[in-house]
Amino acid sequence: MKNKIVIGYSTNRSKSFQKEFNAELLASIGLSSEKDEVAIIPYENDAELSLTEAYNDIWECASTFKDAIFVFIHHDIYFKSKDWGRTLLDLFNGNDVDIIGIAGTQMLYPHGTWPFDKNFKPDIKSKNLWGKIWHLNDKGEEYLCNYTTAAKTCKKLQPVVAVDGVFIAFDPDTCSEFDEDCDGFHFYDISFCVKNHLEGRRIAVTETIQICHESVGDITDVWEQSRVNFCEKYRPHLPCSIK
Repeated sequence: MKNKIVIGYSTNRSKSFQKEFNAELLASIGLSSEKDEVAIIPYENDAELSLTEAYNDIWECASTFKDAIFVFIHHDIYFKSKDWGRTLLDLFNGNDVDIIGIAGTQMLYPHGTWPFDKNFKPDIKSKNLWGKIWHLNDKGEEYLCNYTTAAKTCKKLQPVVAVDGVFIAFDPDTCSEFDEDCDGFHFYDISFCVKNHLEGRRIAVTETIQICHESVGDITDVWEQSRVNFCEKYRPHLPCSIK
């Protein structure tokens, strides 16, 4: 029975930012740090380490916490859901699942990019995509990326092969660590999911927890090189899908 959540995030922001961000997390999670129900581990990382290395270091630091679910997040999000920590513990305790995200896909094509179709084109209306992520536009207004189109109904836990790294919750007692062959700050999430999927772990998307991401990722030369590196390593296993 899981009764604790450990939140980890990598950041290059100040101590004052970390203090404020931690307070916001505690205000929304619905768990008590005084009762040892939640712990937060900020990891100061000004690009000295890849995200896979940083996350594995956080994992090692958190290894003393027993009966815990780990939640790795970006530092530029806020939770729209209240008491999301209790919701998350209920999902893990009441279901056969190892990794939970808020958006992801049932089909990862050979190009290795989850929100794209087989022709490497944006495919937000695909039958393979699930979940919701809110974002902020240039005016600071919220807008919704809804991967679960009107023609579909997302289950409380919708099976997928990969989830987006803005929010990854997982059971550290059953999952394998992040793949440090994937360096930099991209494809840490996809490699983690595919690696664990191939080893038989169960991955799912839930819409019962909602966040807003204050930035939108860009496709850069660095991102493209990370994609190529991921695809080269996992080529024998792509495409990867729910069977």
